[in-house]
Amino acid sequence: NSAALEVLALALTDARRAGRRDLEARILGQEGNALARSGQAELGLKAGREALSIAIEGAFTGAAVEVLHRLADTLEHCGDFLGARAAYADAFELCEETGPAAFACRACVTVPLYQNGAWDRAASECRVVLTSPHAPATRERLQGRRRGAVEA
Repeated sequence: NSAALEVLALALTDARRAGRRDLEARILGQEGNALARSGQAELGLKAGREALSIAIEGAFTGAAVEVLHRLADTLEHCGDFLGARAAYADAFELCEETGPAAFACRACVTVPLYQNGAWDRAASECRVVLTSPHAPATRERLQGRRRGAVEA
């Protein structure tokens, strides 16, 4: 994990040197997530929140969605499932505005929903993902796999 943090530090320097605030936000979001996953929760949350500020101030919607996703994962690793749920919901709203990637946000939000006892809502979101034409594994492919498994 320290190697990843070293690479992210170099990338952050390059992004800042190039004046690429959108990349700076994305890199800080990754750094925050890596820090939290390595046990440095407070530093990870600080970096993630800074990344989100940059993305929002710069109106970098794609970066904001990515940062929210990473911040939500960071919050999950810190045990803040309600905060993670809110961050995933915010990412989902932005995803819906920016295209078909919203199904991925729905898939991620199911974890904190489930962990917070919102099982029906988690199951509902899973069904939406499975029936989305944008999902990598569509219902038809899943049904085909089941048939093949039964026939085998």
